[in-house]
Amino acid sequence: MYLSDIKRDDRFEGYLIVRSAEQRASANGKNYLDMTLADKSGSINAKMWDGTVQPPLAGSIVKVRATGNEFNGRMQLRVEKIRAAESRDQVDMSALIPCAPRDPNEMLGEVVRAADHIADPDLRRITCELLDRAGDKLLTFPAAKQMHHAERSGLLHHTTTMLRAANAIMSVYPQLNASLLIAGVIVHDLAKIDEMDADTLGLVSDYSVDGKLIGHIELLEDPRYKTNDLRCKNYIPDLQDLIRGWVRQYTKKELEAMMDEVAIPCGPVLNMKEAIEHPHIKAREMLVHTPTPHPLLGDMPVQGVVAKLSKTPGGVYTPAPTLGQHNREVFGLTPEQEAALRAEGVI
Repeated sequence: MYLSDIKRDDRFEGYLIVRSAEQRASANGKNYLDMTLADKSGSINAKMWDGTVQPPLAGSIVKVRATGNEFNGRMQLRVEKIRAAESRDQVDMSALIPCAPRDPNEMLGEVVRAADHIADPDLRRITCELLDRAGDKLLTFPAAKQMHHAERSGLLHHTTTMLRAANAIMSVYPQLNASLLIAGVIVHDLAKIDEMDADTLGLVSDYSVDGKLIGHIELLEDPRYKTNDLRCKNYIPDLQDLIRGWVRQYTKKELEAMMDEVAIPCGPVLNMKEAIEHPHIKAREMLVHTPTPHPLLGDMPVQGVVAKLSKTPGGVYTPAPTLGQHNREVFGLTPEQEAALRAEGVI
């Protein structure tokens, strides 16, 4: 019986995934266990009125004995017994989450054998090394968060399917470089393991920091970019072109939000209008309006006082002078002398 089939007073005994679990206090002060449990058909709220039971870990598998209950028009489970699943239980994962249709160990064996039989020795060593680095994560890792093969062991399912397609293509086009084709099929999506955060159930919680950004996980291991000095030295043209191509896909606000989410300091290059209207500029009063407008340009923002002193805050009270406005004061001229110099075109 799946969770989607449960009706009021139905008896349920089986294995479920814990999405969330916590102890809460009821109106009468007694503790109870509040959980969200799930299988591949959906999720359901569950209550256990035994306050002594510790909440199971989110993402774990539990065996549950419960009765269907309806509350506010929605189905619930009233749990009587709960325990963590054990290895001897031999839980059918395909009943809990979407799973690849083949045994993961069988699929991994197929991939490893294909790598071992690559004729080119360099490509064989590289491919086998990358498989070793991926390790046991390959047994459960999905190929995507939502798109193709978003299932437990989906990465192996995707890879073995492509290996079969590659072998079929080579039978039609024998002139193809078999070593390069097989190596490419095996390694082309291995970086998914670094791109996504997935648990042993094969459920992706989110993309990793690296996966959320440019997505070229292979650059982490590129010797040209291992240190900041090397990244600066090798920035042009490859890295520059890559970053430019990526940046052009988003607006400045989208890029800022993405960087903020993964705690990378950044700031946009602002045009004049954006700079004038920026909240930081306004808050710091970096641009102000004078009490009287400029005689030629009218009312316009001017630079405020940069240093903010508590006892002598300062201010900008007049607009910028017009050309020659203070000639008399600067040069110590009388009104007659100033008029004469103006008449002669000196000032």
